[in-house]
Amino acid sequence: MTLAASIALLSAGIALYVAVLSKQLARAPGWSDLRFFSLAALSVAAYALLNIPTTAPVLSARGVVICSRLQIAAAALHTIAWLRYSSVVVGRPGSRTDRFLVPLLAAVGLAGALTRWFVPGGVRIHVFAPIHAVYRTALTTDAADAAYLFILGLLTVPIARFARGWRRGAPNAGVQLGALCVLLVMAANDVLVANGVYAAPYLVDLAFLLPIVAVGYVMTARFVGNAREHQELRRHLEREVQERTADLGRTQEALHRAEKLAALGQFAAGVAHEVNNPAAVVNANLDYLSEAERDALSPPGVEALAESKSAMKRIAGIVRQLLDAGRLAASPESRTSVNVRRLAEGAFSVAFARFGRRVRLANEVPPDVHVLAGEGVLAQVVVNLVVNAVQAIPEHRTDGRVVVRAERGGVRVRVVVEDDGAGMSPEVLRRVFEPFFTTKPFGSGSGLGLAVSRGLVASLGGELRLESEPGKGTRAVVDLASAEPPPVAPARVPGVERRAKPLRLLVVDDEAPFRTSLRRLLELRYGVGLAAGVDEGLAELQLRAYDVVLCDVMMPAGGGERLYRTLQGFAPDLARRVIFLTGGAVTDTARQFLRAQPQPVLAKPLDLEKLAELAEKLRPQQQRGCGTSSSR
Repeated sequence: MTLAASIALLSAGIALYVAVLSKQLARAPGWSDLRFFSLAALSVAAYALLNIPTTAPVLSARGVVICSRLQIAAAALHTIAWLRYSSVVVGRPGSRTDRFLVPLLAAVGLAGALTRWFVPGGVRIHVFAPIHAVYRTALTTDAADAAYLFILGLLTVPIARFARGWRRGAPNAGVQLGALCVLLVMAANDVLVANGVYAAPYLVDLAFLLPIVAVGYVMTARFVGNAREHQELRRHLEREVQERTADLGRTQEALHRAEKLAALGQFAAGVAHEVNNPAAVVNANLDYLSEAERDALSPPGVEALAESKSAMKRIAGIVRQLLDAGRLAASPESRTSVNVRRLAEGAFSVAFARFGRRVRLANEVPPDVHVLAGEGVLAQVVVNLVVNAVQAIPEHRTDGRVVVRAERGGVRVRVVVEDDGAGMSPEVLRRVFEPFFTTKPFGSGSGLGLAVSRGLVASLGGELRLESEPGKGTRAVVDLASAEPPPVAPARVPGVERRAKPLRLLVVDDEAPFRTSLRRLLELRYGVGLAAGVDEGLAELQLRAYDVVLCDVMMPAGGGERLYRTLQGFAPDLARRVIFLTGGAVTDTARQFLRAQPQPVLAKPLDLEKLAELAEKLRPQQQRGCGTSSSR
């Protein structure tokens, strides 16, 4: 086999391999454009195989003529494939240019293959001595030359597209542009040699192969790039999966805690209702003895009375902690601008009262830092965190230190309570927000403080987290929304106060011992009437005038909600002077009512000072002590 025939056969083999490979890759997502390139490579393989009879005496002269006619169709198919491939890669798929040119090329190719217009018959011998090449070239007409020029000339369309893509920075467009330009030059060489313009070897086999090899290189580079992107995407997805798995674990843990708190809240509401009613009786009687009979008691009796009141306060505190623990983070809390430094000072006062001066307390909160929160709720959280911080420092140490600091970060404020105590292990830190989990000695803690605090902070739209390391202390971090300082209230004008007459209170409660004990206590300060239920209370309010109504929530016949709704109908002014009493809202309906209605709510056992404050606030306007300016 001659050198020229060997080159043609090699070109055909390479092109056929690239055609099969690109056809397989075209099935992959995002690689569908290679189906047109596969067609280009296949047409090159066909052209090179049909060129073998021209370079080697394997067929008769008639066979050479037939192969030459088929080569015109292969060349037209090659240009069609480049038009479609370039329009997909750097042009516009389905462009008007392609819709016009593709049928023309197909017609020229079919005419060359099926008619004698371009290759009528006959062969001439062309020899290129330097490489001992002998070519049997089929005789062609001027129409054949025009057809070849038309087919090759249309390659300028994909060349122009790749040039635009190269200027726009399209990947590998420059390589494809250069390969097609070389193809045009080599094809022009063959046309000139075939027409006897000058003596040279035919280069079209190599010319057609060069763009195929170039695109094969591009295809390989693209495959490597996609593989790298896939690997990076895989790593990113693995990281994402790990993060999402960790988030899911934290979410499940939070959901588990929320479920435990919700179940605890339901249970606590029932327990609180049953405990608080008798506790309220005991507490009211103790308050009565403390105010009315204190002088009649012996010193041991006074001491016993103080111890009993302290124990009742502890019972009330535990029950309220149970109720707070069941408060879901989604429950709305009324929020105002709260000064963080003042809350820290209040928490320090509580810590000094409980633990003395064994730990240094430092308030490093700037005086102008305010957060959007419920003052009472946030005060409970800060007290809890400061008390926990003090308790984390061993009692034998005299150099312990607890610091409260705060800093703004955009629209948020970060409040930090930090101690240099014993710290916590990772296992303890993981469980520290679980209800009833505690590391304190038995009887020293309920295990509810942090669980309650986290729920309360969440109800304020914030977040509470702990950071700790054994032997290095603990940081409690509370993130809340920042707030502007509240406007300064105008100073009161000095005046002469007139003493207001005692208020008349109606107590509506279905628990007889509670009514009796509360009446005994309240009669030291107020005029008191009693009603054993809703119907009796409504009847009493129609018979006599009362300034304030103390009404239990959980009662038969509709309870406090029915009494309130009825008063809204026939005595709306009196409805605005209702104070609700509750030992624990057991039902969802009662809890929803208390959240929705605007009146104040007091928990049993009653706080007399809080009751006095609310009663005075709700006193009818005409009965309030008023002042007139003494300076004119």
